[in-house]
Amino acid sequence: MPSTLSKTILITGRTGNGKSSTGNSILGGFIFNTSGGPSKGDVKILQHTETVLGYNLTVIDGTGIGDTGEDMECEAKILLDSVNAALKRGFHILVFVLKYGVRFTKQEVDAVQRVKDMFGEDVFKNRGVVVMTYGDNYELDNEDDDILFKDWCEHQTGEVKKLFQECNYRCVLFNNKSKNKKRMQEEFINIVGEMDCPVFTVEDFNACSNGHTRILLKENLKHYTHNTQNVDTFLLQFHAKVDAVNEISKLKEALEELTSKRNEIIREDKGTNILSSLIHTLSFELRQLEEKIRCLQQQGGRKGFNNKLWITVAVLLAVITVILPFCGVDLVTETFSLFSRILLNNTIMNSTMFNTTNNTIYDTTNSTMNTTSSNTVNATVENTMNSSNVTEPSV
Repeated sequence: MPSTLSKTILITGRTGNGKSSTGNSILGGFIFNTSGGPSKGDVKILQHTETVLGYNLTVIDGTGIGDTGEDMECEAKILLDSVNAALKRGFHILVFVLKYGVRFTKQEVDAVQRVKDMFGEDVFKNRGVVVMTYGDNYELDNEDDDILFKDWCEHQTGEVKKLFQECNYRCVLFNNKSKNKKRMQEEFINIVGEMDCPVFTVEDFNACSNGHTRILLKENLKHYTHNTQNVDTFLLQFHAKVDAVNEISKLKEALEELTSKRNEIIREDKGTNILSSLIHTLSFELRQLEEKIRCLQQQGGRKGFNNKLWITVAVLLAVITVILPFCGVDLVTETFSLFSRILLNNTIMNSTMFNTTNNTIYDTTNSTMNTTSSNTVNATVENTMNSSNVTEPSV
């Protein structure tokens, strides 16, 4: 065995399976922190080089592939960028860490596929080694049967058997709690020493772009689905609360709430445009609510104008009543005729505005037709007034 043989080993696996402890066992010292998994978003990748049984081993303590359930330890794009940056020297061996005594669940299957998407479909076949941690539990479970770990691996079934077969049963049992690391190091070196793998370079990593796209799409789909459900629930509750409200002060409060929700989704999008359809939906709702408030404000102004008009009419009628005994019948008739036309015109304009308001709020599809209809009514009123034969009263 040549003493100058060098191997670079990338360790990966799900959080909690013992990646960092495995790296420490391989190197024979406390190199990597094992106090707990990194916080969300922390994807710092560490590496260390040590001579082990005549081999110059560089171990890269890779980031975790996934946390419990469907939550990922970090965002997909950040993960890919961090792995890319850590592969300046490349690696020869990929160590995938499993935990003995834990069922090979869908999350483990997803983690295996994530590794394949990241490094290529043949990564386990060409350079994969499975390290199974918690070897002390294995020894307790099999102390009476005295089954060799290799035989145990060959008798497994289902998805975990497929993984063992892909690795050509390059599997080793680690008891990371043991202070005697030499036996584990020897078994590990015996396996990797027989593997003649070319360096997996940054160029090889970039050539797996299709797999990287799948990772991003899966992450984005989960992100989009979560926010879509969030927005749908919000809008259902929002409409139930707002649709029947016509108080401007309450509608303005609702406007602030809707604006806040849109800004929240914009922040969630982080400039990726993944949530652009949701942002457009909320922006449309904002415009509708702003239009409703504007129309209600116009109605309020029209009511104020009507009140002033009726006061003016009442005053004039009072004046006419006072001067009636001193004026001719013709003057009184013409005055009443003038007031009647003014009231008719105001009533038609007010009715037209009300219809236009309702159509703008509740039937935006027909807004152009309604506006045209309103203009026609106004034009008709104007023409009627212009064509009326009004005789100037003479005093």
